[in-house]
Amino acid sequence: MRWNRGISFSLFVQDSAVGRWLLLALTLVITALIAVWLWRARALLVGLGLGLIVGGAIGTATTGWSTGGRRLLDLHALGRHFFVFNLADAAINVGVALLIVDGVFFAARRERAAGS
Repeated sequence: MRWNRGISFSLFVQDSAVGRWLLLALTLVITALIAVWLWRARALLVGLGLGLIVGGAIGTATTGWSTGGRRLLDLHALGRHFFVFNLADAAINVGVALLIVDGVFFAARRERAAGS
């Protein structure tokens, strides 16, 4: 078990209460905007990706609030520590990967089909 007082993968670490509140507020605003995008999504892969991102963001915010930033996984090898994360952080990253896959392989095809 490790501590992470930032967001996914130890980004934007905040040690002060004000900093953590601002980070939480920013996370909630961005999550709400992504939830609106999810509501409007028509493609399955986009919906899955956005759902994972929203769920992961809510999970990260609630975990950070309830545990003070505890993370369960600490990737390290050869004496070096890489990332500290939990399942919610992993969900965000899988969601982003799904959005990238959709954008690279399927978005143009949907646009061509809609234009025909």
